Amino acid sequence: MFYEFGNLQRGKGICKLILFVILVGLSGFRYRVGGDTYYYMAMFEQLPNLSEIYSASVPFAKLQPLWILVNGIAKSIHPDFFVLQIIHALIINSVIFSFINKYTKYFFTSALLYFIGYYGYFNFEIMRESLAVCFFLLSIKSFINKRWVKYYLFVLVAFGFHYSAIVLFLLPVIKKIKVNFLSVSFIAVFGVLINDSLAGFIGKLTGESGLFLSAKHFVNYKYTLWGLLFILVYYVLYPILVLKISNTLLKIDSPLYSLLKIIILLGAFSTWFFIFYRFLNYLTPILFIFLTEVLHGFFRRKSIRPFRVVVAAIIFIVIASIHTLRYFSNTSQLGSSSKWYSRWYPYYSIFEKIEDPVREQLYIAHNER
Repeated sequence: MFYEFGNLQRGKGICKLILFVILVGLSGFRYRVGGDTYYYMAMFEQLPNLSEIYSASVPFAKLQPLWILVNGIAKSIHPDFFVLQIIHALIINSVIFSFINKYTKYFFTSALLYFIGYYGYFNFEIMRESLAVCFFLLSIKSFINKRWVKYYLFVLVAFGFHYSAIVLFLLPVIKKIKVNFLSVSFIAVFGVLINDSLAGFIGKLTGESGLFLSAKHFVNYKYTLWGLLFILVYYVLYPILVLKISNTLLKIDSPLYSLLKIIILLGAFSTWFFIFYRFLNYLTPILFIFLTEVLHGFFRRKSIRPFRVVVAAIIFIVIASIHTLRYFSNTSQLGSSSKWYSRWYPYYSIFEKIEDPVREQLYIAHNER
């Protein structure tokens, strides 16, 4: 961040490379770090390598073909799961670094927010979905320029990794909805009213495809009143605040405004069905680009020049707190003395191969639910 707040230039490229290597290494060489990683490790053991991929039966009905293919490639290189972790980390972090580099000049600030806010989630948890997210990020230029054939080719690849990418087929339609108080309120209130009915309808659907199985898995999850309020504040009001500050107050120039507005609409649609909030994973990197621009917009604002360091520090702390609060939530009902961050901390590598007893307990408890 010294490069951006201190206007330094020398060595910027090598620092980006070092940062990239560190982040890839942390993810690629981890050992049993990440709640979902346990599931992917067990899955990896049962999936075929490339030579077996057309003859072997796949024991996981929910899996998409490109995820099976990536597992097969990794397993053909070496039968150890860390090879898949390295391939995954290289793809995720190279695409996200490229995306940051393209859409903000404050690379290191955005990279820090990425590390704090969703590096662990994308690298250690939602491994299949984060690959789909990356192909969506590669499609954004085509989306902005309305090159729909190229956009939908990227979306098809994303869908080949995870079923949640189905929402990407609808983004050009959602983009046409005007974002104002009336439209957002109508979508959110309508969702609250039909939430139970929609869950009941989805529960009655029949089918053995992964898409059906994934949707039906969440039928019994219900929003509480506090859950709905959280959805509205975090996924609707918060992005609206970012939009207003960016566009009206700071007048930030960005080609990503249409996607920021879609974040607000998808946040409102999240009231319809429990798992719909997961669609916002695809747009989280866009929100972080705007948060980076807001932070620097205030830092460079002439009217607060005497206090700009203090103001920027306060804004950074607020942003970091909003996106890390859940890390400290209590999960002791699943594992004794555990917090949400117990999924990732303490960190162990493949060179030590130490199993954390709390994390092992959390994994067992999740499997029994």
